[in-house]
Amino acid sequence: MLEETGYAAAELRELQTGPSSAGLTDELITFFEATGLTKESDGGGDKSELIIVHEIPRTELRDWLDQQAASGKLIDPKIAAGLWMIRK
Repeated sequence: MLEETGYAAAELRELQTGPSSAGLTDELITFFEATGLTKESDGGGDKSELIIVHEIPRTELRDWLDQQAASGKLIDPKIAAGLWMIRK
């Protein structure tokens, strides 16, 4: 998380683990909720990766994602699943 986002978490809470493509692969993905965040670097991965970190307040995230989709960007459905898991 630190390498990709630039944030360190004081606590990680496992939300759900399941197959990425049931019946096709045995790969599992795990969703975590990170809390107690501290900004330690710019993030973005290492020099071989092209990761752009977007810092969007949670209250504005759904609108931002809708704008991204409207501009033609593909939004991974795992984002919606993760947001659903942390709804409050």
